[in-house]
Amino acid sequence: AILPARNNCVQIVGGLKWPKEDFEKLTQLLSQKLNTVAVETRDVDFSGAYVFGVFENGEKKFRAEMQLKGKTLEDMQESVTVEGEQWARAHGYKPGKEGFNEFHLGDGDRITRRLGLTNDNMGWGQALILQEVTNRPPARPSVPPRAGKAK
Repeated sequence: AILPARNNCVQIVGGLKWPKEDFEKLTQLLSQKLNTVAVETRDVDFSGAYVFGVFENGEKKFRAEMQLKGKTLEDMQESVTVEGEQWARAHGYKPGKEGFNEFHLGDGDRITRRLGLTNDNMGWGQALILQEVTNRPPARPSVPPRAGKAK
């Protein structure tokens, strides 16, 4: 979904099934074409995995991704990769003892609020919902059989 622009920012929210590359290309394109800040959030998964990123005028300023890595459920460990640490610090993120390995979506929400977007009444009623297009032809409307022929 693309939420309505607020305070010269646009927010793109999606699930983890949306390919990362496509999601980031869309965010970058909107940021560039609209000459604004675009925030991307990909999550909604039982694992807690996420991607949070910020583009400004088409340039990636910050990106954090958390994935679970391991071969078995017992081996699973969170792995956080981050780009743009300086930008995040300049926008209010204060790393803890583990540095950016502790970054989570709550921190992303705080950065989003500092940019002027809030979770209060985010504009879901006016959101642009995107749906994957398939190559299936459109369904043909069914035409009811005629009851009788006119003479």
